[in-house]
Amino acid sequence: MTQHFDVTRLVKLMMMTTSSNDNEALIAMRKANAVLGASQKNWQDILLTPFARRPEPPPRPEPQPQQQQRRKPEPKPASDPKTDLINQMFETLLKEVSPESNFRSFVLSVHAHWLKRNRLTDKQYRAIRKAYLNYKPEAETEDDRR
Repeated sequence: MTQHFDVTRLVKLMMMTTSSNDNEALIAMRKANAVLGASQKNWQDILLTPFARRPEPPPRPEPQPQQQQRRKPEPKPASDPKTDLINQMFETLLKEVSPESNFRSFVLSVHAHWLKRNRLTDKQYRAIRKAYLNYKPEAETEDDRR
């Protein structure tokens, strides 16, 4: 006749196997094996049962269509001098920079960022301004006067 299987006792015994005392760990392992034997179970039965498996993660929610996820771009001010200057710098650079150069791909990526977000980081702005002044050294921007 099989005894009732006590999972909490088995867990307690298995925790004792982590003891730094080898005798205590060995005794705990043997007692755990005895608990399994008394209930006519083996380690395979225990480790492959549904309670020992990880639960399936819940299904992911359906992604919303792209149009609903995108934020509306902030409207550009009608006549912001800095916006006009940045647009002028991009226009000049896109005309002057060689299509085969790696720098042109950088300018295009920063320009795409500008068009998408209507803003540049300080590093992006400084890089575009420096390149613009290299191609148009006679141009003195508002920032140069400060």
